Amino acid sequence: MNTIKLINNNSDIKELTKIFNDSFADYVYPLSVTELSLQQKIQGDSVSLEYSIGLYNKETNQLEGFILHGVDNLENPKRLYNSATGVIPGARGKSVERCYNSMIPYYIEKGIESIILEVVTTNNRASKVYERCGFKIISTMNSYKGIINKDLLKPFLFNQVDENNNHITIKKLDSINEDVIEFLSPQNKDYPVMIPTWSNSIKAIKKEFDLSFNKCWIATTKTENDKVNIIGFLSVNDQSFRIRQLLVSPNYRNQNVATNLIHTMALEFNENTTFNFGIDSKFNNTINFFTKRLGFVYLLSVYEMLLNFHKK
Repeated sequence: MNTIKLINNNSDIKELTKIFNDSFADYVYPLSVTELSLQQKIQGDSVSLEYSIGLYNKETNQLEGFILHGVDNLENPKRLYNSATGVIPGARGKSVERCYNSMIPYYIEKGIESIILEVVTTNNRASKVYERCGFKIISTMNSYKGIINKDLLKPFLFNQVDENNNHITIKKLDSINEDVIEFLSPQNKDYPVMIPTWSNSIKAIKKEFDLSFNKCWIATTKTENDKVNIIGFLSVNDQSFRIRQLLVSPNYRNQNVATNLIHTMALEFNENTTFNFGIDSKFNNTINFFTKRLGFVYLLSVYEMLLNFHKK
């Protein structure tokens, strides 16, 4: 038997790391973390233990499973993000379903309006569990991985000018300012924008960047009045080698801006580094760039699922 309660201060990073590794050892794609990498994930995903669920052995009070929830706002959260769910083999059997059924009334009372998560598409058992809890699939994200061969990209490198005779330059960021945030904001865009998942959002990128485990670059030109104009952006988690975002303005696509951003990034890493990137399955041009230009191969797909408490 076990008890379901909020984690709060009941478990430390050492215990969470052990349960994570015990839970994911037999996963569809086995995973393991160190205390440091799990702490970075917790920080990057804005995980709050005050909203995270723990499954505790009723007799020993030892942790046997968890649902780690990120919050969109520390003071007054409206959305939770299931950053990681793990249950050790001996405690499985509708555990996740019981956790959510037990805690959802509390979340609603606290003003939470929705919960979002990702689940591997081939993990049918987990998908069905979340569907029984009320989650609906809202998108499919494909992940690709690969080693970047810088020599193959050399023919596409530029010291070139745009159509207005302005030089395009690549710059590594030492801070993420409002101009960068505005460039990445999906609002008010008059062209389709791939909405990033929680861990790849600008909020998560900035948090990782401020904690020194994310690197970012921008591509820029200058306007007639010598103002810098951002036309491209690239971000990568330099611990997991997960490319967080790659965006180029429509007017500058097919001008090798993305290739030059990627090449500049690759210069800072070991030549055998394997990078990975998640792409919304509807964005075929981005998929083609990573698979054909960079030679990345398909890794896996995940469903993004949403539980909305206030659907009108």
